[in-house]
Amino acid sequence: MANLSQIKRQRMLEFLNKIREEHREDDTALIAIAERVGLPLPHSDR
Repeated sequence: MANLSQIKRQRMLEFLNKIREEHREDDTALIAIAERVGLPLPHSDR
């Protein structure tokens, strides 16, 4: 059986993937999600 931290991590990843799908066209939401979980942001020319 997986330990509690592994279960929580998996649930968080599933939740983040759901949010990403829902906001696929909304760059602001994607940036906020990435910043919240500490992901590096890709460089853009905007």
